[in-house]
Amino acid sequence: MCLSLLLLTSIYLSAQDPFIKSTDVQSGIPSRIYPAGNDGWTIFSYDSLKLSKFNNCGQFIWGKKYTSTQIIFGLNDFIRLGNGDFAMMNRIEKNGVDITLVTRLDSNGNVIWNNSYGDADFNHFSYSLLEDNSGNIFIYGNVSHVTVSPVYNMLIKLNAAGSIQWTKFYDHGGIWGGAITTSDGGLLLRTGDFLIKTNALGNVSWSVRINSLTYYYLAPFEVSDGYICSAYVDGGGEMLFFKIDKLGNQIWPDAKKINLSGNPPALCNHPNGNIAAVFRSGTTTKIIELDKDFSLIKENTLDNSLGMLGTSLNFLPDQTPIVGGFSNSGNLFFARLDTDYKSGCDLSPPASVISPYPYTITSEVTNASNANFSSFAETMPMDSFSVNVNAECSPAQFLKLGNDTTVCEGSLVTLENKLPFIFKNYLWSTGDTLATISVNTPGNYVLTVTDDCNEFILKDSILITVINTIPVDLGPDDTLCENDSLTIGDENCITCKHAWNTGDTTAMLFVDIPGTYILNFTFDNGCVTSDTIKILESKCECDLYLPNAFTPNSDLKNEYFQAYYYCDIAKFQLSIFNRWGQEIYTSKNADAAWDGFYKNQEAESDVYAYRIEYTAILRGKISKLVVKSGTVVLLR
Repeated sequence: MCLSLLLLTSIYLSAQDPFIKSTDVQSGIPSRIYPAGNDGWTIFSYDSLKLSKFNNCGQFIWGKKYTSTQIIFGLNDFIRLGNGDFAMMNRIEKNGVDITLVTRLDSNGNVIWNNSYGDADFNHFSYSLLEDNSGNIFIYGNVSHVTVSPVYNMLIKLNAAGSIQWTKFYDHGGIWGGAITTSDGGLLLRTGDFLIKTNALGNVSWSVRINSLTYYYLAPFEVSDGYICSAYVDGGGEMLFFKIDKLGNQIWPDAKKINLSGNPPALCNHPNGNIAAVFRSGTTTKIIELDKDFSLIKENTLDNSLGMLGTSLNFLPDQTPIVGGFSNSGNLFFARLDTDYKSGCDLSPPASVISPYPYTITSEVTNASNANFSSFAETMPMDSFSVNVNAECSPAQFLKLGNDTTVCEGSLVTLENKLPFIFKNYLWSTGDTLATISVNTPGNYVLTVTDDCNEFILKDSILITVINTIPVDLGPDDTLCENDSLTIGDENCITCKHAWNTGDTTAMLFVDIPGTYILNFTFDNGCVTSDTIKILESKCECDLYLPNAFTPNSDLKNEYFQAYYYCDIAKFQLSIFNRWGQEIYTSKNADAAWDGFYKNQEAESDVYAYRIEYTAILRGKISKLVVKSGTVVLLR
């Protein structure tokens, strides 16, 4: 049984290192594992009535054993309550009949109350202990009268203090099963192939029957759009799962059959909304995650050479999976897994196969009646015990940098753990403390890591060899004059294969078009070096023209005297002088023009002298200073 999603916090911490650990505690079958907030987990062992607390590193914190001599083993349940308390259900003999015993424990395993429920007329066969969102506790099972034949399904509601609120009987008794509280505040009861849906008061809403030749009747499991029930077929040869909607109608046209033998597991809510479970098939423990329609999401199989058989799955608040179970010798074990359910000691068997199996759903009539039971305060002796914990999975399997690697000169190689495990601390021989580094120099690189529990230190190394190459050197970017050409390339590698982005394969390339050119050297060892050059189009001469006359007479023809140029000008100055050498106009703007005015007055028609100085940008460079002088005639 998995802890309800409502009890999981939304705080996601960093991933934790996986491990498998065994104990010297005889656990019995099965065991239940529950998260203890952010402080590890607790495991309850049914057959021995032992409750153990471990921290996030699997270190033992405390152990409590409940030692009532009244208990009849074989039918019981154990749950974690919404406030962090626990409740366990057993049977005891009282006044010649078997009745139900419920014990409420605090989060440290101490007894809060311990009550039995029943009377002298009915023997109890209780299967499920439940809690609703209000903290009420429910007992579900069967009862048989000591003298007459009817067997009934029984549902008892207790408040949080253990007082009976009401008791209901239903007339489908005689076959074992299980029950759940549902998100609508009611309950869903299973007795063999029958499902009985009730409201919060225990009144029947609907009931149906699953028609299939199957056996093994665990409690149903709620998903967003319905309920899933499990069973096995062919004497446990394969496991089956059925789905109905929340009104009892059949959803899947066929059941989902998984090619795993054994008893089907209790399904668990994954915090991401999927379904997960521990499938124990023979001596194999396989963890499978599925979506709500039973499509396979991921799976992993623990190494069965360790002799560890999982029985219970749950999730810590950071979504880390935890598994509890027992060893071949009957001792308790637990595992903290990564998000892919890997422990570091894993197998890779063929993937599980899900196939269809026929079934139908038919409506049934269920009659409910009120009943009355008494409650009795009982004693529950308790002892403490200690646990020795041993690591079962060698941590050396968690770190692997990979094979020694040869890279080409100038190339970066990324170094990281090739296995999907995250550690608390990283220290590279370079001094880096990140999980991943990139290097381009030869050497032996060593990574030292420690786990988040500081229980082990692991090291691995990798040798990086660098192949020397010859770099391509095409020189700086260049310019190409109009209607001109140039030759680019690099002849320094005679044995290389040359490849241009133009498709040419020569060392040197004739270029008459501007553009970007790339040359690759390919060596016999497969290494490649490369260089890029940009060839820009440029004027290689600067044509600058000045007219010898102009007529500023407002006829819109030849109104101005200015320089006309066909290149990029970097520096410019034009000065104009009258016949007495007086400067009457000057400008440093190459695009400026003289309009024939001087001091806002029209200059006289005459011959004027000019002087022009400029530098041009040719082939990407500034040319030498050019100085020209001449005359211009102003005519009006």
